Amino acid sequence: MSRLRNIVKDTIATALAQEIGTLHHVGIAAPDLPSICTVYCDLLGFQLQEELDFPSQQVHVALLQKGSDWLEILVPSAPDSVVGRFLAKRGPGLHHLCYTVQDLERTLARLQELEVQLVHAQAAEGVWGPVLFIHPKFAHGVMIELLELRQP
Repeated sequence: MSRLRNIVKDTIATALAQEIGTLHHVGIAAPDLPSICTVYCDLLGFQLQEELDFPSQQVHVALLQKGSDWLEILVPSAPDSVVGRFLAKRGPGLHHLCYTVQDLERTLARLQELEVQLVHAQAAEGVWGPVLFIHPKFAHGVMIELLELRQP
């Protein structure tokens, strides 16, 4: 039975790997937007495209773009928010890597079958569409966001 279970898990993992697309953006946690723009906009040439507030998550999001590269800057609006606690524990820097998927529900089912540790057991609404997060403890210290892009 164990051998069959391993074969099934390998098959699911292979299918999952084929479903996960390319890197969509890099999420960076920061205490404020001006300090980030000094580096990424002034020095590296990114352009601020949009700023959004997510009161339910107590976070201000700034989207920076350079060519096809996107940065999602996460600035907490409260120290006890998820991003505020992240900054207090780890300081500013890499928050997550985001990859696209075609069908987030199917991806979630496969992740659960593989017993992948998730931050939450269900999808949440993100800037570009519904998202899931693979826990950094599972992914060697890096949080991975999986995004199903909203259709325009």
